[in-house]
Amino acid sequence: MEGGFIGNEAYQQHFKTKDYLKTYMSFGSGDCDVLFSNVMDKLHKTFITDGIKGKTLIDIGSGPSIYQLLSACESFQEIIATDFLEQNREEMQKWLKKDPDAFDWTPMVKYVCQLEGNREKWMEKEEKLRKTIKQVLKCDVTLANPLDPLVIQPVSCVLSTFCLESASKDLPAHRSVMKNVGSLVKPGGHLILVLAVRTNYYMVGQDKFSCVYLEPEMVENAVKDAGFEIVCSEVLQATIPLAIANAQETIFLVAQKPNKTHGPSIYQLLSTCESFREIIATDFVDQNQEEMQKWLKKDPEAFDWTPMVKYVCQLEGDREKWMEKEEKLRKTIKQVLKCDVTLANPLDPLVVQPVTCVLSTFCLEAACKDLPTYRSALKNVGSLVKPGGHLIFVVALEETYYLVGQRKFSCLYLDPGMVEDAVKEAGFEILCFEMLDMKFPLALTDGQRVGFLVAQKCNEA
Repeated sequence: MEGGFIGNEAYQQHFKTKDYLKTYMSFGSGDCDVLFSNVMDKLHKTFITDGIKGKTLIDIGSGPSIYQLLSACESFQEIIATDFLEQNREEMQKWLKKDPDAFDWTPMVKYVCQLEGNREKWMEKEEKLRKTIKQVLKCDVTLANPLDPLVIQPVSCVLSTFCLESASKDLPAHRSVMKNVGSLVKPGGHLILVLAVRTNYYMVGQDKFSCVYLEPEMVENAVKDAGFEIVCSEVLQATIPLAIANAQETIFLVAQKPNKTHGPSIYQLLSTCESFREIIATDFVDQNQEEMQKWLKKDPEAFDWTPMVKYVCQLEGDREKWMEKEEKLRKTIKQVLKCDVTLANPLDPLVVQPVTCVLSTFCLEAACKDLPTYRSALKNVGSLVKPGGHLIFVVALEETYYLVGQRKFSCLYLDPGMVEDAVKEAGFEILCFEMLDMKFPLALTDGQRVGFLVAQKCNEA
């Protein structure tokens, strides 16, 4: 089979699963040992060491393989495996059902168990993975919903290894495919990719299959255009014989979809809990309050804040104390209340005594339709601060919209002068006001600057 791009029909007709497994997955005695040991090393670090975890992981383009899921099953409650080809899905089902004709993954399972500290627990690892893989579904990454006709809620993590480059005929198609796959990730969730770069073919038996030629920068740009921030990106050596593929390098990439829904967040309180005996968290939206309650109650479905918690702990001198930090914050947050900043008392009907400090991050600009409303909201929020107390807030500057999924939300356009005037009119003296550059893609927001402001309420005469 020669020529250009190999489409779906040719894959269904010519892709021989047994030949693929024999050529690429004969770990310990094959030509691809270096490649796949590097990939398994990186996945172990990502899921076990770096702590990316959650409820559900979707593996896009699993093929007939399970090696890429051996570390993931320690970090996710359920895994959905997917592939376009029926013969690949059937091969995976053989392994799940312990069919004697199934491919023997023992060498790779033992390798991952050795990374985790006990090579002899390979049978336990296999059983855990079998229990964690809940479904094996058909997928087509060229569709806006790759799992069509099935519709599922976006998940904590999407993983894809050696799939997207062979499913795309050109760079525009690759960008489209990346957006389709990225749509399966919820805000705050992760996209983990392994792709062959600087290649255009690979062999399965006597059949040659095409890949779109990609430079690492092309992959990174496609990920950013899909609405993700890159956490890490590394090019690994592949060292595969040319008789099998002309791929000599692969890219290993971890990206996160920004969480622009403000209410369910705890990152802004991680340092705060070291300075205040109690924190009252508030939000207008019920689902945001519910999401925070999930985290406070250690609900397995709660968003995983571990990377941010570790970052703050590192700032404080000991990254490894992140679990203690989480427990301290949980104990310090005493209430999660509804608020409406357009009311004179934002906590109405609850009345509280003015407090030492009010913090607000990325809220008021999204809650106000015009500048007079913003000035009024700032006075309302400021009324919660006692004389001599502090107002700390982070505001998106010169922003008019942000996106959550496919939904666009409006923001009030604010320049620094507008913010300063509103704070002063609310009865505060500005102690510092610093501008920070943002690097969000326009697919997420048109705001490119953030203002960080600290102000003190003037003492009454």
